[in-house]
Amino acid sequence: MKRMANVLIMIFLFCVIWGIGDSFFNESNNEEVDINIENIDILSKKMEVLLESNQFKYFSYQRGERAICVYEGTYDSELLGCNFAVYKETLMKDIVFVNMLIIEADTYNIYTWNGDCLTYMGVIEKEELELNEVSEYDDSSNFLFGNIKEIELLDYVMDVLAENGFNNLKLMYDGDCEFINRKYHLVSSFNDFEDHIIREETFYIDMENGNIYQASENDDYLRTELQYLGSLKIFSNQISITGEIYEETKQLNPVIIENWDIIEEFLRNYQKENKAVMISAFDFTGDGIEEIIVSKIYLATVTAPVSYNYVFDSEGEKILEFTWSYPADAEIYTIKTSNGKEKFYLTGYMDFAAHNNLWIYGEIFYDGKELNEEVVFMEWDTRYEIDRNNNVDEGHFVFYKPKEADDVLWQGYEGIALLSKTEKTVNPDMLREYIEKQNIIESKETVIVGCILYENNQFIWEPAQ
Repeated sequence: MKRMANVLIMIFLFCVIWGIGDSFFNESNNEEVDINIENIDILSKKMEVLLESNQFKYFSYQRGERAICVYEGTYDSELLGCNFAVYKETLMKDIVFVNMLIIEADTYNIYTWNGDCLTYMGVIEKEELELNEVSEYDDSSNFLFGNIKEIELLDYVMDVLAENGFNNLKLMYDGDCEFINRKYHLVSSFNDFEDHIIREETFYIDMENGNIYQASENDDYLRTELQYLGSLKIFSNQISITGEIYEETKQLNPVIIENWDIIEEFLRNYQKENKAVMISAFDFTGDGIEEIIVSKIYLATVTAPVSYNYVFDSEGEKILEFTWSYPADAEIYTIKTSNGKEKFYLTGYMDFAAHNNLWIYGEIFYDGKELNEEVVFMEWDTRYEIDRNNNVDEGHFVFYKPKEADDVLWQGYEGIALLSKTEKTVNPDMLREYIEKQNIIESKETVIVGCILYENNQFIWEPAQ
């Protein structure tokens, strides 16, 4: 019996020692194969860039679609590495699941699932991750909608839901969450009974941009996906857009709200310095009611700014879109044509510095239905002053503004220089004759209403003084 007891004790001690050793070596192996956690954010961003540029066979993104790569821990089945879920933000702003990526720890080889098989797609050079930095995720209190009051949030969400056909819903605030590397408010619709409630639909509200989504389940992958419904109308409490009089204010808000995507995209995504969205007014149609001009102003490369302008009627409908100098700087005249009709004759000047100057001359007229831009000359002058005074032709270009010029002009110096090389030039005398024959009645000016800026994660409205 004593001998048997000794044998059992030895077996027990062996099992304990083996278990401790196995645990130790497993932990050591896990530490050895795990990708440096400091590189995970950089790795995610790098993969998003590669995905959006269609570098991988099994992933396809259209221009304007965004990749979202989410780290989901280690993968230790067929190989050892990191697991990433890949989502796509579509052109319609829906967020859908695409597939999984596995990045092998020791080789940085990239794999994805093709059916039931892992398929090799490429490799990331480790040195690329060490040379990049990723800013820390912003605290939600700094987001535009991070501190919005619950009752206000529910009211604004209800407005957007009603526009999408959701009527007579009861809504409740369900806190916040982090999903696919973003932070959201959660709102649920519900039915209430005497002793309980039943939640029905779940809605996600992006704290940073106010986008509202309806949550749904992808049954094939058991993943939550988000269907875009609209955006919070921020101006009632975040920015007070006001004109000099009530009627002007009443007209401004629908224009700004309905076109907020244009404004936000410009202010958030372009370089932060030297840009603004200017709001002005001018009566192009002659009905006594001023149209609203929304102008994207970018000063990065010029001292007299290029301005991308949108003109909206009193109902908030866009009736003209054109690139010019900033309307407040443009000279506007009422002219009478040969058939007795009145038009507006505009001249604009843009200084690209270092003796590179652009003038635009043209007409805007209202035909009773539409606002049109026509007979537009462009004069690009790169001559030094002494050459201008001596009428040297080299470096002086006059041509008609082509239809595609609006987007090209917006590129600044590079754009106008390209046009001067690709467009057929005309005799400068044609431009002089055009200017001289204008039958000017009176000079006009646009009315500056204010500007929208984006500073310290906030949109700021500065009314005209």
